[in-house]
Formats: sequence, C-alpha cells, structure tokens
Amino acid sequence: CLEVYMANPRSTECKKILRDNVDKYINENVFHSLAFYPNRFVLMSERNGYNQLYLYDFNGSVVKKVNSGTTVVKTFYGYDTNSGNFYYSACETDTPMQTHIYCTDSKGKTSVLSSRQEGSHSAIFSKNLKYYMDVYSNINTPYITSLCDRNGKTLKVMEDNGELCDKLKGLKLGQREFFTFTTGEGIVLNGYIVKPADFDATKKYPVIIFQYSGPGSQQVIDSWGAGNMGGTLYEQYLAQEGFISVCIDGRGTGGRGAEFEKCTYLRLGLLEAKDQVELALYLGKQSYIDAGRIGIWGWSYG
Repeated sequence: CLEVYMANPRSTECKKILRDNVDKYINENVFHSLAFYPNRFVLMSERNGYNQLYLYDFNGSVVKKVNSGTTVVKTFYGYDTNSGNFYYSACETDTPMQTHIYCTDSKGKTSVLSSRQEGSHSAIFSKNLKYYMDVYSNINTPYITSLCDRNGKTLKVMEDNGELCDKLKGLKLGQREFFTFTTGEGIVLNGYIVKPADFDATKKYPVIIFQYSGPGSQQVIDSWGAGNMGGTLYEQYLAQEGFISVCIDGRGTGGRGAEFEKCTYLRLGLLEAKDQVELALYLGKQSYIDAGRIGIWGWSYG
C-alpha cells in the first residue's frame, strides 16, 4: 500500500489523508507523479490494473479519475488548474512499444497531442504548460526535437539529426523488424529482430539473444533507444558479422498492465527465464535459423 500524509510544520501534526491499496506492490512511477496544486493533488495508481492518474482533494477523496480503458501512463507532465487539462505520456497495452503525449480535458475527453506516426514521444513542458518540446524517434529514425504548442501544433523543428541520418545512409545497415510469437503457455510476447543487410532466407544464421527482463522495464520499444547501444547499432555490427540479433520483452516487463508486470512477484527469474527459453525454441523452428548456434547475454538484471 501507499500512504500519503499532510504535515503541519508549526504544530508538527501529521494526518494520513490517503491509503492506496494495490495488488502485490506499488510501482515506483507512482512516486514520481505526486504533484500538489491549490486544494488538490495528483497521484498515479494501479488500483484498476493499469497505471493511471487520479485527482484528489486534501481530504484524500477522489475528485476525478483522469484516464480510462487500458492506457498505461508513463510520465505525468502537469495539471493546468485554469483549463482543467492534464498532460502526460502513455502507451496502449496493445502497442506497448509506442509512447505518445496525451491531454485529457476537464470534461474527460482525451486527445493525442503527438503525431500518430509510429514511434515514441517524450515531452518537456514549459512551467505554464503552454508549450512543450517533443522528442520523437522510432527504431529506424534518430531523435527529432520539435517545439510545439499545448494543442500539439509543431511550431519549429529544433533538431532533426540530419547529419546523423546522412551518415547512416552510408552504412550497410541490416533489417530491423518487430514481431510477436505465442509461447507454449499461450502468452503473446513482443520482440524485435535485426537481420543482416544481405539476408538470405535460404541460409541458416546463428542468433544472439539480448535481454534485460527486469520488472517494469522495456527493451522492445519503437525508439532510437532500442538495442544495446541505441539504434540497434551493436546489433548492426553483429549483423555485419553474419549474426541475427533478437530481443523480447517477456513476462514481468512494462507497458502491458499490472497483471503482466507483477506476475513475477516473489518468484523473480523463473518466468523471465522460461520466456527466453521459449524464444529460443521458437527461433529454432524458423527455416533461416541455425538451431544449434543460439546464444544469449544480458547485463544487470539480465
């Protein structure tokens, strides 16, 4: 559970105003969302199975639930007390690889401020929430930073990484693709694969699996940050050496709701390892994979 207290520094009196009970454990993102406003405060909660935003009064009563459905909030940017608008980034559980910037107004209507172009967006808002910097990329596109107004209109592209894009065009980069597969336990998992630029489906390739798998983490993201060194550049090196690189987000990872993320509670390492074994078995059945040469590595939790 999570408890919120209000303290009077003059009288030293402390009063509990909120106790949020959720299954298994509190997601650390909740603590980053806590923000106070005149007679109100905002806090995330997974009480309905998805990390979402709630507006409370100072008695700890819910004034309104900001989100609905299966949206998973990643970052809370601010609440405009004048307009009643909430600004935040989130992903949908059916497309956890992508992150967009959202606005939910005082009537509960939610709109997407960032372009619906596939990929990942993050924002840095001005203090008055009238403008924000949108940092966008996808697995094939380096970061593009734009200045936008609070309605999502692009006012100016600040950095398009054109010079880097020109350099990348001169490299022999392999194919980067997302895929899904279903394990023997009926779990659908998301992954990405990097194949050599001269990939030939009639040949058999050795595979290197990269994974992290820590609770709430995500490696399979439609972002230039994907891969061991961003842009899957390390994986591109392996591709040039004749290897196929693969990564999946197994059970315990983020973006798909509390049930998927917290299923590893009190048994860390068991389900995560099973899913990596399932991946190897799946890959070994592909005609272009050398089932006798599949390796795996990771770091930290991985």
